[in-house]
Amino acid sequence: MHITSATNPRVKSLTTLATKKGRREQGQFLVEGLQALTFALQAGHKPHTLIHTPEESHPLLAPLQEAAGNTLTMPPHLLAKLTRRENPQTVLATFPTTTSSLEEIGKNPKAPILVLDRIRDPGNLGTIIRTADAAGLAHIVLVGDCTDAFAPETVRATMGSLFHLHLVHSTEDEFLSYLKNMPEAQIIGTHLNGKIPFFGVAENLTLKAPRFVLMGTEQAGLSEALTSACTHLTRIPMAGRLESLNLAIATALTLYEVQKPVLLSST
Repeated sequence: MHITSATNPRVKSLTTLATKKGRREQGQFLVEGLQALTFALQAGHKPHTLIHTPEESHPLLAPLQEAAGNTLTMPPHLLAKLTRRENPQTVLATFPTTTSSLEEIGKNPKAPILVLDRIRDPGNLGTIIRTADAAGLAHIVLVGDCTDAFAPETVRATMGSLFHLHLVHSTEDEFLSYLKNMPEAQIIGTHLNGKIPFFGVAENLTLKAPRFVLMGTEQAGLSEALTSACTHLTRIPMAGRLESLNLAIATALTLYEVQKPVLLSST
């Protein structure tokens, strides 16, 4: 179907996906760009609706068209309206906003589980998802009032990695209750008062027991309850005057240290 008018009902419906309310009501979110869409398809995620300009003819478009539930073509100015960007990608698609549960993680996960406490910045979250994917993680737990993982800014920053991980939403009490059933779990938290420098934390861990990496909110760090649940408190030493790094950078440093034995064995 080719659409040329901004008043078309399909355009109006798709435009609401830029809002949290619209995504919640429709159970869909928007993904931009052939690379991210190809990653989605390779990971087994089929687009609900594929949207592109009539002129788009890239070879990667064909498998997406075949997999999509339906396809729409629109001129660039309508794609700009959907994405709220002046220079949008020429190919977009919608996907279901699916999440996992703590129970689906299981009691003996092999890869570390990243736990984000009340993360508020969508760009940070997207970058962290991409980093977790690169480090070989499979699950991220979003604890408390976190930013929307399916917001446009977050999705763009993941560069398609969103389709390679399972996201879990949990309250703090639910997560702490889940941990109680895993007495052997190694729970690593970053904290200003941590006794272990981040570059030495891997030496204190074993691959034979579950590993959880807890990162706190950008403003206040980990909550008291989550801090108390940690078995290992680590810190990132600072030589300058700042007390902390950007959350996405701090998470990358910590994840790669925790995963160091696995990453070294894979090279």
